[in-house]
Amino acid sequence: NATVCPECPENHVPIVVDEDECCPVCVTDWLSAEDDITDFHAKVRESVTFAVVVHLPINLNKNDFMWEKRRSGAKEDLKLYTKKYDISDDGTSLTINDITLNDEGTYRLRACIDADSCGNVEFTLN
Repeated sequence: NATVCPECPENHVPIVVDEDECCPVCVTDWLSAEDDITDFHAKVRESVTFAVVVHLPINLNKNDFMWEKRRSGAKEDLKLYTKKYDISDDGTSLTINDITLNDEGTYRLRACIDADSCGNVEFTLN
């Protein structure tokens, strides 16, 4: 009497919440900007914080999150700039310190549940 698990619909991610359960939970829209705010305006020398909310029945590790700045098709991994950028302990927020005009642009958080299930949130700083 083998249990047949239903497949998750398109754009849903199967998550194993309980190892004793044979069928995964299907989730969608699991990553969003905090308060749905993705467009930010800040003055020179101020700081700004971008943050996301993860809607999953499991916890992700900090290594599952990657913040980057996108500029003219190129992207920079922001973990390299520790004085300029502060990434929270859980990886869900990025603070840009002492803003200059060079900081304007698009910032992206990429979070992955596994190699096949990733989500992105883009933020704009003007």
